[in-house]
Amino acid sequence: MKAIVLKKLGPLDQAHLELVDVPFPEPAANQILVKVLTCGICHTELDEIEGRLPPPALPIILGHEIVGRVDRIGLHVTRFKPGDRVGIAWIHGACGTCSFCKTDRENLCPDFQGTGYQAHGGYAEYTAVSENFAYPIPELFSDAEAAPLLCAGAIGYRAVKLTGLYDGQVLGLFGFGASAHLALQVVKHRFPQTKVFVFTRAGQPEHQELARRLG
Repeated sequence: MKAIVLKKLGPLDQAHLELVDVPFPEPAANQILVKVLTCGICHTELDEIEGRLPPPALPIILGHEIVGRVDRIGLHVTRFKPGDRVGIAWIHGACGTCSFCKTDRENLCPDFQGTGYQAHGGYAEYTAVSENFAYPIPELFSDAEAAPLLCAGAIGYRAVKLTGLYDGQVLGLFGFGASAHLALQVVKHRFPQTKVFVFTRAGQPEHQELARRLG
């Protein structure tokens, strides 16, 4: 299959990503093989490529905002069947038994694996992931609409949820990148009486104008 592989770290304009042929991933007993339809681009990928967040080993297939269709399932898979549309996000795997995993904090698990970081991601025709870390995608969203929700959307929603916000309170968003612009839309939908202030750096008129348009 075709995949875009990161082989060496360095400035983005020096093209360290290569389109190459790689073997098809073989799903383990608890994994699903997913035909990738769309994979979003996150700033994390730029940090990996340029060495601010160097992957533990190279080469690696990047990409963790994945939407695709289940192509094959492993022997023990029960949650999905071939043809299901699924999303794959940043968390690719965890032990499932430690105190962090048992309290829904798999990102702190000692055996945590990041999609496109420790495990191959979605800049490829196919990818494999545990059924425990794949998510059904409602038909309400197109592939391209769903992809950023798997990273920026989840981060923004989690941040809003942790505030304990209720309708009519005032909310401040510091910075207005991908997660904040999705968080703002969630807040305006769920808490219509809440006044939202956005704080951005000087010289970001596009961010400021987008914030105004979104309310």
